[in-house]
Amino acid sequence: MDIKKKLRYTSLVCALVFSFLPTVGLVNGTQKFGIPAQTLALHEGFGFDFNPIALVLNFFFFYAMFLIALKLWKLLTAKVN
Repeated sequence: MDIKKKLRYTSLVCALVFSFLPTVGLVNGTQKFGIPAQTLALHEGFGFDFNPIALVLNFFFFYAMFLIALKLWKLLTAKVN
């Protein structure tokens, strides 16, 4: 499997997992979920809001972070002649 494909799958899984982590506290009775961008908000009662743009933003955020980490790993583990 291609390394870019692995990065995409890993980024997608991380974006989905991190989109359901709760942020700290309640704001006007609303519990917000999603790190770094807030993808889900649960209101008092049975209301909720879902933000798909934040999910896409989280995907690209994690993809960029993993790509930077991979390049840094390759740079640090390269053999010096």
